[in-house]
Amino acid sequence: NLNGTIESIGRSTGSEAFELLTTATNNEKVNYCFAACAVNICGYSGDTSAWSCTVRKPEDYPQGLRILTVTVENNKDIRVIWQKSNSTDFEAYTLYKRMQSLGPEVNAIANTSELNTNEFADNDVDVAKNRYCYQIRQTNTCGLESQQNPEACSILLKGTAEPFVNKLEWTPYTYWIQGVRSYTLERSEPAVSPFEAGNTGGSATTWQDENLNYDNGLYYYTVTAIENDAHTSYTSRSNTIEVIQKPLLYVPNAFTPNND
Repeated sequence: NLNGTIESIGRSTGSEAFELLTTATNNEKVNYCFAACAVNICGYSGDTSAWSCTVRKPEDYPQGLRILTVTVENNKDIRVIWQKSNSTDFEAYTLYKRMQSLGPEVNAIANTSELNTNEFADNDVDVAKNRYCYQIRQTNTCGLESQQNPEACSILLKGTAEPFVNKLEWTPYTYWIQGVRSYTLERSEPAVSPFEAGNTGGSATTWQDENLNYDNGLYYYTVTAIENDAHTSYTSRSNTIEVIQKPLLYVPNAFTPNND
């Protein structure tokens, strides 16, 4: 009962399995507990069984799973890779997503009951404009979903051009347990294959490219986060941006009468 007392709600004298249906108001928040007790032919009660309650204990829920990486692919999709479940009563994975700029509400976008399937390619994204965050949740055979589900978000890269320098800024990737070892900056140009233009420490979120090719005014950049873990070394790649160095036109501000 709500006041803590114990009440008998049913009795069975047969040899068949006993089943009782009862009403328990607001049973997800109010904790109702049930146990069975054997009574001998003389009317003496024995020990009760283990108590089962309507409000679940933390250990009833499956373990939360980590996102191993969220990375942009082909500058148009996002691939999410997550930790595989080791639960003996695994039922399914459900992948949740939110657009960071729209707040904390998440929506389920994929579901699978395949234990060894631990990645998903999300093509419903605009990687050049938005940052996307993901959670993976597992459900057990009792239908209970994991409660502690750390999220991970994609890297969004932006850049601007100033005279003789390109300035880049990106959102940090802060979701690996050991953190980011470094960020690598990749640059390409028309007729020039991608190459590493620079790298930064794991806490940096800005970089300036002053080593420009002045025969070319068009530059493409991508930043890649590298995990600080020698055993796994996952990476997370950003979107690719285009930065244009506009030509500078200088108008003479002096003249001579003989035009020399």
